[in-house]
Amino acid sequence: MKNKIVISYFCLPFDGVDEGQAIYDKNFVVSLKNIGYEVNVYPVHVKRSLGSLFPVWSRTPIGFSNDYIIKAKDTFVIVSHESLSSLCDYLKPNLFIVHNLFCSFEFKSKPHIEFLYRFASESIFRRAFDLSEHVLLLSHREKRIAEEKYNRKFICEPPGVYISNSQKMKSLSTKHFRRCGSSLWLPKRASLIPNSVILNNFINNGVSDVNCSVNKNTHRCFGLIEDRFLSGFKLKFIQMYYDGDLILSQSSLSDELAGLGLDKSGYLYVEDFSDLNVDSLNSIPELLLGDEDLRSRRKHLSEVYSWEAIVKRVFLKVFN
Repeated sequence: MKNKIVISYFCLPFDGVDEGQAIYDKNFVVSLKNIGYEVNVYPVHVKRSLGSLFPVWSRTPIGFSNDYIIKAKDTFVIVSHESLSSLCDYLKPNLFIVHNLFCSFEFKSKPHIEFLYRFASESIFRRAFDLSEHVLLLSHREKRIAEEKYNRKFICEPPGVYISNSQKMKSLSTKHFRRCGSSLWLPKRASLIPNSVILNNFINNGVSDVNCSVNKNTHRCFGLIEDRFLSGFKLKFIQMYYDGDLILSQSSLSDELAGLGLDKSGYLYVEDFSDLNVDSLNSIPELLLGDEDLRSRRKHLSEVYSWEAIVKRVFLKVFN
């Protein structure tokens, strides 16, 4: 059914882009349209400004003009992504979506990177929040920190999962591991584990014929979350959780699991994967998920954390 509300969605370009921000915006927009909203998407290109080095994550919009403000008039305005926070000055959005709350960025093993991303961030977010009617955060950890720091309420919903139409459960292979996401971002590059280290870890633990795949896999397998930092929500995590992978994460996701009401079955926090005894994982019963448990998990996630379910909840909170 067509909704009378027209949405103006300002975001970074997402066509042909395979990064977390693009995946999020693409799915959010598609879900809005599926629900019945009329959505006008305005991709905003950005650049680094030499005159403004900090915060290091900030960007300057290119080609943003008064025409955008006129087009957005009398519509429900969404600005998605913190690098577009300067648009809040002009658009006064009804909803500002923060992918990463950088004033709470945490990278304990790389304090210089943590400093770079935190420095001068708090005031930028404060101004954007003051200019926005509602703010959506993707991380429960960041919601808790933000509500203490900024003394206001925030909406919190994670990214959604891709729902499989197949009822068949994939077999579990402990000779496969999956790596996800891009490494274009400095904190991600600083977290990467060389393939040789991963392979040697398996081989040294008596697991031969190991196969590595990126993103897609024909088996349930070890799902590696290499990020050693905490920022935003790990998009790959909820998909691995839905797929039933054995998730080995170098960042603690306990806050997110608790906030989402999910148990820790199939998830293990490992401070450094290179020190992990892979063979010992077979003796940790909570890591091994049976087919019936996985079916139950998928049913729950399909109902509660599909993209459309999440977008509907966001707008229920906005209009309540």
